[in-house]
Amino acid sequence: MTTAHDAPHDEIDERRFTPTKIALGAVVVVSVAFWAWIFLFSSRDNPDRLVTRSFAATAEAICAPAQVAFSDLPLGNNATTPQERARQIEQGSAITVDLVRELKAAAASVTDEGDLRLLSLWFEDWDAYIEDRATYVAKLDAATEDTPNRDLIFTLRERAAGGTYTLRIDGFGNVNDMASCRTPGDI
Repeated sequence: MTTAHDAPHDEIDERRFTPTKIALGAVVVVSVAFWAWIFLFSSRDNPDRLVTRSFAATAEAICAPAQVAFSDLPLGNNATTPQERARQIEQGSAITVDLVRELKAAAASVTDEGDLRLLSLWFEDWDAYIEDRATYVAKLDAATEDTPNRDLIFTLRERAAGGTYTLRIDGFGNVNDMASCRTPGDI
């Protein structure tokens, strides 16, 4: 009995183009074409990029000193009670409220409708952040000695499928060259 390994060379089926080879080749060609299109022809514009670049510059000038003020706040591990930590967070919340008020005032000069829509969404996220900070302060104020540590964690409400509004706040700041206009790191 002769097997494929024992058969003379001329008896082995040497099809050059098998269905598997064709399918793999098609996948490679489609992948290369896809990435070529992405790198060569797709739009580089970010839909969150503001047209009104003067607002971005003004916002960065507003946010930079606020970030310095946040860095000057005491760290949470310096608080000996949840209520003391609540007072620290109230200090940061006051800075945040002032920051957002100044940013909203600066946005009054923006006339581009698309930018106004983007800024409105950004300010909604900031307002939610301020509310969550206030909720956290109330949680800390209500804490007793018996309150488990896991109940004293700052939590953000989810405002978008798959993410939190702080990611959007920070992303919008990054996209618009407003690195200082990110959520503060005081909590």
